Amino acid sequence: MKKNNTKLPLPAKIVGAPRPYTPTPPQPYQWEFAETDGQFFAPSDVFHTTLEVLTLKHHIPTVFVSPLALFKMYVIVGAINIEVGWLGTARRLGEDFIIDDVFLFPQTVSGGHTEILPEALQEFVMEILSKEGGDEIFNNIRFWGHSHGNGGTYPSGQDNDQMKIFQSFGTDFFLRGILNRQGDINFGIYDWEKGFAFHSVPWKWTEEDIDDWDKLDEIRNDLREEMKRKVTALRFAPYSPPFFKGFGGKYKPRFFRKRFR
Repeated sequence: MKKNNTKLPLPAKIVGAPRPYTPTPPQPYQWEFAETDGQFFAPSDVFHTTLEVLTLKHHIPTVFVSPLALFKMYVIVGAINIEVGWLGTARRLGEDFIIDDVFLFPQTVSGGHTEILPEALQEFVMEILSKEGGDEIFNNIRFWGHSHGNGGTYPSGQDNDQMKIFQSFGTDFFLRGILNRQGDINFGIYDWEKGFAFHSVPWKWTEEDIDDWDKLDEIRNDLREEMKRKVTALRFAPYSPPFFKGFGGKYKPRFFRKRFR
């Protein structure tokens, strides 16, 4: 049999050698406040509450929120359309819970990410202790809230992992709030002392009044200035995969069809 010495066609000439890809680190930039505030939060009777650990027939707790805390969360969530977080004071109210106030902490955020770093938490603690009544405030930090921007309010894996960190602090309970600019709030209750966790519980604002409603504009302006100091947003530079960079930075479909057909 005659040997077939036909050579396969060579691929088209490669423009330049493949270049190693070095990712560009995210760069901080000065974000701008949203043009309009988000939708204001309003209590709802439509909830799909789930109980993580059910040992006995249990009362479904309600989370009560003070008007001051609710207004501050409204301002924070409405000011920026990416994720941002805060901590707050909370306490038991019989079988229910109440959130009294919220406080910003130093953080670096992005469109789908916010976390509490140890150094930021340490700075936050020192700031709280320096306030009048700081010891009492610090001892009642039992609430972590954050915005999902314009996204949904379902917890992510990172959100659940963060609650495990709070559990490791030895606290008896901790509340979690996930909010968005459409006016949705998803409160969760982790009661480690009683051994249960509720997700998506009913909530209401308390009947107490804000001391001085004329100060709301002042509160809003102070919060925005505080956000400028404490919240750093990241912008990630777009990139091309190194494989395509090796071919002059352009994808050549004809070359691949010719080489592997």
